[in-house]
Amino acid sequence: MSLITLTSDLGYNNFSLAEFKARFLSAFPQHQIIDLFHHHDAFDIESIGYQLLGALNTFPENSIHVVFNKYVVQNSDILILKINNQYVLTPNNGLVSLIHSLDYNAKVFQLSFTVSNVWKSWIDAVQAILVGSIPVTAIETNQFIQTKPFNTDLHFMDDRIITRVIHTDTLGNIILNIQKEEFYHYLNNRAFYLSFIGTKIYQLSPNYSTTYNPNRIGALFNATGFIELFMIGGNLAELFNINKWKNNKFEIIIDNDTNREINFQPRA
Repeated sequence: MSLITLTSDLGYNNFSLAEFKARFLSAFPQHQIIDLFHHHDAFDIESIGYQLLGALNTFPENSIHVVFNKYVVQNSDILILKINNQYVLTPNNGLVSLIHSLDYNAKVFQLSFTVSNVWKSWIDAVQAILVGSIPVTAIETNQFIQTKPFNTDLHFMDDRIITRVIHTDTLGNIILNIQKEEFYHYLNNRAFYLSFIGTKIYQLSPNYSTTYNPNRIGALFNATGFIELFMIGGNLAELFNINKWKNNKFEIIIDNDTNREINFQPRA
């Protein structure tokens, strides 16, 4: 029995979410259907892509992830991505571009439908996958709409990296658009400090319960490989009024203070 997950940008305070869930629960009563996440910001494809990127590493093979958002009513295509031996169904809205980095050899199939037949097309596509095949009317393609990738606005300069926020979670943790390999390659064993709104972090933390900042603010590489900032006992994003659109720039600055030891976190 395959797991089916549901993701959307419908939020939790929206009757459209009830309809979305009811359609799939009614169509597949014999299967386990799990809410993955329902983002409250419409059209924030990047945040959904970031969260799905993490989820794909935790689900078993043959899981089916249905990502439905408000873009569906404006778009006549479903993209089916087979990646990590799992399936992702999404509108042709750029989401595939963001999660394709897990496996650039993953196959993408395009399925067209009419807007008046939206629900039936999505349910039929899931049904076909459950019985072991991509829908026969789906065409393999590598021509899908590209959105800005995660590293858009990631600038490597002589003395610093300028990063931006790609997601803030419900705990107020802040995820930046730089991943571990990019970080280590640029630093090349040089000391650094991470700077934002008058705050500096001089050392990465080994876990969420350890910080080296007097304000209990820390940074680490999370399970998806991105730098994540957190605050022990507090909501960092709320405290500094940080989100994807406001106060969203951070700098990782090369530290030329030779009196301090190199402070980068050793590679795992």
